[in-house]
Amino acid sequence: MTLKGKRKALNDNPQAQISAIAAAFGGKVPVKPLTRRSPQVAWKEGDIYHIAKLTRTRLYHLTSETIPRGTAATFRDPISACGYLAQRYYRKVSLPDLQAATAGPVSAPTLAEAQQAIICWIQDWSQARQSDIMMTTWQYCIVSPDGIRSGTTQGKPRPAEGYPGPLIVVSNVFSCKQLLRRAFQLDIQDGQLRESFNKMMAMSKVVAVQENAENVSGRGDSDTSSLRDGE
Repeated sequence: MTLKGKRKALNDNPQAQISAIAAAFGGKVPVKPLTRRSPQVAWKEGDIYHIAKLTRTRLYHLTSETIPRGTAATFRDPISACGYLAQRYYRKVSLPDLQAATAGPVSAPTLAEAQQAIICWIQDWSQARQSDIMMTTWQYCIVSPDGIRSGTTQGKPRPAEGYPGPLIVVSNVFSCKQLLRRAFQLDIQDGQLRESFNKMMAMSKVVAVQENAENVSGRGDSDTSSLRDGE
């Protein structure tokens, strides 16, 4: 029988499927589902790797002398690691959350539930290539339960100590709008981000969000300047 024929035989015969699974596990059908690998990222402090691990509802902070298998990426600092997890998995993963997770797992609600984050990007990448990237003009958008507020700052923004939301770096203003709509489920329209410059603008929620995070791109660097919500 050809491979195609064998596949069709399994598709048409549920009992044959069960028998094939049992054969693969030494004659026994597994009674527990196989564990799924949870996303995790790392950064190094001295000789120790720190790992931020995200499950469906929890954030874990682990340490290791080597990079564990399954680590998605390694960053230069914990803020960048938090921003990556927040952007890719739409979860509230901030530096205070990570610090709290050293004592045990903490809750990781969605960004839509938390409505707390700073999204930032370099305003002009051509300028960044010509000069020190740390001294270029960055644009940011602060998301809060009251709405959004945008602005610019010299050098990469840095959340104030204890800021409850993540710092998320994206590639441009379009990526920021996509993130506001997809992750925070805000009904951002053309021109509204520009209208929120240096002032708080209330935002309504999107009725239904069907896109995923795969099309949102970002970059990660070290922090150089401070940014406080409300300044």
